[in-house]
Amino acid sequence: MDEMTSAASGKGWHAAGDYPPSSAVIHRSAWFSLKVNGPGFHLIPCSADLRRLLACWEERRGDRLIPSLDSMDPDDAGALRPVVYQVDVRLEPFDLAYSFLGADIVSRSRGDYTGQRLRDLPSQAPPSQIWRLYESAVAHQSPQALFVPLIDHPGLHVEMLAMPLSGKDHRVDRLIGGICFDLVHRPYDRERAAAH
Repeated sequence: MDEMTSAASGKGWHAAGDYPPSSAVIHRSAWFSLKVNGPGFHLIPCSADLRRLLACWEERRGDRLIPSLDSMDPDDAGALRPVVYQVDVRLEPFDLAYSFLGADIVSRSRGDYTGQRLRDLPSQAPPSQIWRLYESAVAHQSPQALFVPLIDHPGLHVEMLAMPLSGKDHRVDRLIGGICFDLVHRPYDRERAAAH
């Protein structure tokens, strides 16, 4: 499917499934990060695993703006389930809480945060980058990706993808996403370093 066919279908161009090579994705995501969504955010995951999760989200949403709550859950991720998470969203007042964390996420975190509010987690409470990622996915009602630095090694990053799911009235009531634990330096950090 080419870009025109994808756009005509009512889905984003990233829904075509024939993603560009990772080098092009990294370059494009760096441009989007700086020009569209502000520092850090990008619209297409660089990780092939996270792009597969995004393709599943696109398939489940069909003709809707975003998929319904009952159309996608961690079991739909298959082999990627260990790196999948779910966040319940409360809009008024705005709050976020983990309702599911895959086994790989729990084993690489400082504990099992299932059932906990992000506000109660010092490294994830606002204005943390993880909070901003989830908040952006809710506000834009679209998938958002972000390179998040490791607390103990801020020069290294994991990539996170957050995708909205809706309940009644097409409101975002839940986020589902994944984490790629392949440690990388953010592409745009390298570009900035080369420019100076």
